[in-house]
Amino acid sequence: MIIKQLTARVIVLVSILTASLSCSSPDKDASFALGSPKFDKVTISLDGRYYPGEKFEIVTSDNSRINKYAQSYVLDGKELHSPSIPFSSVVSGGKLEIGMGMAPKDNY
Repeated sequence: MIIKQLTARVIVLVSILTASLSCSSPDKDASFALGSPKFDKVTISLDGRYYPGEKFEIVTSDNSRINKYAQSYVLDGKELHSPSIPFSSVVSGGKLEIGMGMAPKDNY
C-alpha cells in the first residue's frame, strides 16, 4: 500500500513538474487530462515558493479491480463536466474526488 501511494505521488508530481517546466511562461489554459487512478488517495504537498496552494488531494470512492472506470470528477465540491482539470486549480490547492464504477462513461 505504501509503495503504491509513493508511486502514485511520484507519477503525479512528475506530471506537475513536466507541465510546469514545459512552458517557458505559464499557460493560463494548461490542463491535465483525468483518467482512472490506481490509488485510493494521494496528497501532493505544494512548495509555497512556486505555487499558491499548500496541498492538492486526490481521493477515489468505490475504487477496485472491478470498479476501474471513472464515473465522476468533483473539484472542491463542484462537479466537473469534462475529464480534465486546469493546471491553476491543482497548484492553487484543493481536493479532487473521483467516483469509480464498473462501466466506462463517455459523458461527464
